[in-house]
Amino acid sequence: MFFRSEATWEVVEPLPAIGWRLRKEYFMIKPKDTAKGVRKHVLSYCETGSNCYLSHKDLTSAIRALAMIQHPYILPTVYSSFDGTGALTVRPFCSDGSLRDLIYKTKPHFQFIKKYGYPKSTGLALPEIRKYGR
Repeated sequence: MFFRSEATWEVVEPLPAIGWRLRKEYFMIKPKDTAKGVRKHVLSYCETGSNCYLSHKDLTSAIRALAMIQHPYILPTVYSSFDGTGALTVRPFCSDGSLRDLIYKTKPHFQFIKKYGYPKSTGLALPEIRKYGR
């Protein structure tokens, strides 16, 4: 993986099967040069595969454009890259999980099938709907 050449990040642990894509890999990482208590990040890497029809230039442009999205309810992308074999993104890790994790009352680091495989959602309370549904 081409991320090993980056000297500014340290891999904390792999996060196996937290997403629904079979060939997408997730890792918990943190910056090397900061003190304890620093916010962790999630690195996601996905190989392009044989069904990739966009050129290297187009995919690089798309990765850059997605990284520049700014919205109060979308986490910013800390780092993104495409090297011809796959795409890599680094985002801040939310210890509470995603909105889907809140609805299903589960932890973000569990495997996807354990989190969402069996419908156990009770929905959100009215104050939570008001908070997240703006």
